Amino acid sequence: TYAQNLDQAQKDYLRKALKEALPEAKAMEQTPELEQAIADAEASIADLADSSEHLTEVLQALKDAMAGTTGIRSVGISEETAPVYNMAGQRVKTSQKGLLIKNGRKYVK
Repeated sequence: TYAQNLDQAQKDYLRKALKEALPEAKAMEQTPELEQAIADAEASIADLADSSEHLTEVLQALKDAMAGTTGIRSVGISEETAPVYNMAGQRVKTSQKGLLIKNGRKYVK
């Protein structure tokens, strides 16, 4: 059927894109993320049962690893330096009395 042919064409295109990206990826300085992305790409090229969604994810992971994209590991702020707000949402000094918000928690001082 038309849908099956379209899906197969998309899978073929993605496998070709993976095959074209692999030599460049292998020539780069290897990091654990890149090594894993290369291994996943090689496995996906060989596995004819992979869905087009999975192939797209593998291709994107390979491109991200090649670009050095690592993502944000964590974002935090220490308890001491966290800003303090009043109930109107205005930033205030920690010495102010009343109902205050610090780190998303309400407290009375």
